[in-house]
Amino acid sequence: MFGQIESLVRKIDYSSMKAERSIKKVASTGDPVRQASLNNQGAGSVNMTANLEQEKRYKRGSLNAFQNAMTFMQAQAEAIGQADKIYSRMRTLAQQATDPMINDQDRALLSDQFDSLMESAHGISRTKFNGNLIFDPLAASTKYPVTFGDGQLRVLNKSTDVPEDAWDDPTDKSNSWYTIFEEKDVLYNKGKMTIDLNGGGAGEQYTLWQGNQKIFDTGIWKTHGSAWDWDYDRFIVEFGPEQTTTFQFVPLSPGNSSPVDSQTAPGYPDNLTDNLVYDNKSNYLSQLSLSDDGTASGLENVSGQKYTQQGQVFTNTINSDSSILRLQVYSKSITQVKGSFELPDLEDEIVARDGDLQVTLKKLGLGLLLEKDSVNLDPISIDTFENAEKAIVSMTSELEGLGEQLGVLASNVSRVQNAIQTNEGLEGGHESVLSEIGAENFTQDLLELSKARINRAQDTALLTQAMSIHQDLVNVLI
Repeated sequence: MFGQIESLVRKIDYSSMKAERSIKKVASTGDPVRQASLNNQGAGSVNMTANLEQEKRYKRGSLNAFQNAMTFMQAQAEAIGQADKIYSRMRTLAQQATDPMINDQDRALLSDQFDSLMESAHGISRTKFNGNLIFDPLAASTKYPVTFGDGQLRVLNKSTDVPEDAWDDPTDKSNSWYTIFEEKDVLYNKGKMTIDLNGGGAGEQYTLWQGNQKIFDTGIWKTHGSAWDWDYDRFIVEFGPEQTTTFQFVPLSPGNSSPVDSQTAPGYPDNLTDNLVYDNKSNYLSQLSLSDDGTASGLENVSGQKYTQQGQVFTNTINSDSSILRLQVYSKSITQVKGSFELPDLEDEIVARDGDLQVTLKKLGLGLLLEKDSVNLDPISIDTFENAEKAIVSMTSELEGLGEQLGVLASNVSRVQNAIQTNEGLEGGHESVLSEIGAENFTQDLLELSKARINRAQDTALLTQAMSIHQDLVNVLI
């Protein structure tokens, strides 16, 4: 009797184990990796299934990225539609303002409406979607000439070249420091500034400011000889919103012992003689805390390297909307420096993940609504008859630009739609394979579960009966 009870207990345990395993297998339906493992399909099959499942999730992530891109482009389309209505209304107001019979009061009223609409248009250009600007002004169809450093900051005679209000202490000019600068609205809040400088051995501090915030600082920077002679040094500063401000240092060899005044001998750098010797080498290696790599310049092996800080030179990353740049020199001796601004390359947007199907999208932009024929690139206005005539031409051009932007948008949408269709096809193929792997033994699992439960129920009934008989025998013996 005791042996029979022990045997029934073992059978119930075994049936319970089989039932538990079958439950796990049935519950894992839809998880092909667990299915492959529980069905003992071998390491190769499990690995293949895991890879397929991972790739499927990866494809789904890319599909989500494509769908987000479609939502982003929908926001762009709606914004362009709003801009089209505003631009059209602005052109109509400009046409009304060209009426020679209009009085000053009515012209002022039209001008106020025009300016209000311009503010609304600028607001659209600053629209964000999930924290990201939907337009890049660099991508606008209307282009403007941007210059900086038409001349050259120059102090080769402290008594004549330094403005009176630039001195720290005008009463002691022989020992005092002074500040000179060039400032200009470059229209855009990002770009690249190239700074070529030569101040000699006394040393000057060269800084670059965006609005009222400093983004680049050389510290007290020295070159060989004096500001009249030998070589210049070059810094290339790249800046903009949502990016790290960096600088590159470029050693230069044009220049020798012959003194050159950028004013009497203009045309830098063509006004210099290149002796192919890096005369500032010991200075810039020390100030940048870099080692000589054995090349002519000592820095050839790090050419093109971008830094946020190196030696005494550092940058400051800001997220500014300001388009005002100021190149500033703080000195107590003589110096020559030239700044040249250029717009950055307009990079395409990449949608989806690395290693997967990706789509390249062109950026869109709305115009800045400035007069292209104005020396200072003033905002478009209709406050006078002449300005209203110009505004008609400008707004017509901006409306044509919106048409170009819609063409770019249509191309972007087409690319993403094709990528979505391709991605869904690939995902469907993976789903089919995984479905076959996961469902292959589903029916068998259900059958095994049912049999295990039946066997366990039968064995439990027999055990109950055996235990009852066993208890009766114990009572009789007692």
